[in-house]
Amino acid sequence: MRNEEALKLAVRARHELHELAERPLEEKQTKANLMAFLAEHTSLRIVDRGAWFYAVHDEGAEKTAAIRADFDAVPVGAGACHRCGHDGHSAALLLTALLMEGKMLGRNAALLFQHAEEIGAGAEECCELFSLESIDEIIGCHNIPGEELGFVLLRNGCFACASCGAEIKLTGRPTHAAYPENGLNPTEALCRLALELPNLAKEAEERYSRMTLTTVVGLDIGERAFGVAASEGRLWATLRSEGTQALRYLTERLKEEAGKEAEASGLALETGLNDVFPATENDPALTGELERTCRAFALPYKYLEKPFRWSEDFGHYGSRVPALFFGIGAGEGASPLHTEGYEYPDELIPATAEVFMRFLTRENQ
Repeated sequence: MRNEEALKLAVRARHELHELAERPLEEKQTKANLMAFLAEHTSLRIVDRGAWFYAVHDEGAEKTAAIRADFDAVPVGAGACHRCGHDGHSAALLLTALLMEGKMLGRNAALLFQHAEEIGAGAEECCELFSLESIDEIIGCHNIPGEELGFVLLRNGCFACASCGAEIKLTGRPTHAAYPENGLNPTEALCRLALELPNLAKEAEERYSRMTLTTVVGLDIGERAFGVAASEGRLWATLRSEGTQALRYLTERLKEEAGKEAEASGLALETGLNDVFPATENDPALTGELERTCRAFALPYKYLEKPFRWSEDFGHYGSRVPALFFGIGAGEGASPLHTEGYEYPDELIPATAEVFMRFLTRENQ
């Protein structure tokens, strides 16, 4: 198949995925469409793993590399929309599959199509791939609006922060609003906890020398019933850090402080964590190899000074095998991720596929 024809197929596939847009853990048709595309246009061995799948280019080589793309969309109201570019990530991997057809890469390749990245639930499940196919390394990328189109963005160490959503629930005792002294109201305790969050973040940052941040995303106390004093409330906060250890420390300190507040006020305490993402840490050797590849083939690149504050569940992979995650510019004038005006640029599909192919064949060229 000619490169021009392959690109047209990949672009058409992105547009179809864009219109389909399914929420995390609900991507059944998206997955089916991707598998059907590969079955029709490639000879790759396709392995269905339920919510996710992968396709194997097998040369009987000693080493096997994995390339990952995510395919879930951003939840918007009751529906979903591809405002993070996962339709483009998948299309770029489809094009990579077409380009490697009939070629010798010098290694085996497993193309991993992952579900549920947006809620941090997909990557950990997909780690089964590493034992199933004896994976030696994994590479992935994310499009980055605001950066020059096609520029490869590298970073040693932390590329994207660890984060989690923390929930604190305090329950007291209801009473008539005219006699608040007869009840147990969680308002003051929850407000003190909310105000204490920046201090806890500073404590974790100083302890581990890694940027740490807290953001209150919600505070819900009582209800609109003017005759009854509040007796139940919840605090929701997003905790994030450049280091997974610092995030764990922050999480434990928040639970500790919540316990103190609950005990001092006679309140019942419940805590929970949601959307848990480890830090995405890059293997230094793989980062250096991608830099050398970019130089050898005149691919534009630069190093980032700081990690991105957002999170990526790709970080789970780096705890199993050497991993590399890079950014690729989506255009200086592109709308930010997760905004209404954002759409993955079709021009980025071939640029991303070229980086993948150059990296896979780096010892052959």
